[in-house]
Amino acid sequence: LLADYLSQILAGVKPLEFDLRRVLRNGAIGAFFGPIVCAYYSFSDAILPPLDPANVPYKILMDQTIYCATKYSMYLGLVGLSSGKSPAECVDEIK
Repeated sequence: LLADYLSQILAGVKPLEFDLRRVLRNGAIGAFFGPIVCAYYSFSDAILPPLDPANVPYKILMDQTIYCATKYSMYLGLVGLSSGKSPAECVDEIK
């Protein structure tokens, strides 16, 4: 919530003129992703133990491919849907 509010302020929005719907929408989406991210990192740590330095490049590769592509696609889709866009519009935006 705070991050979205601050991003609006840094973009030039006056402090009391921020988009509350946007803040709440991003907060809800963030709450949705919290458990998913926790499960992903638990899974990642189970298959690639973080205390083994040899696993660092593999964890980075996994994060930058599987995790990022999946999470960002889901995020953009949820933002679009919650903003009133159709599923087809969301898919086009993700592409």
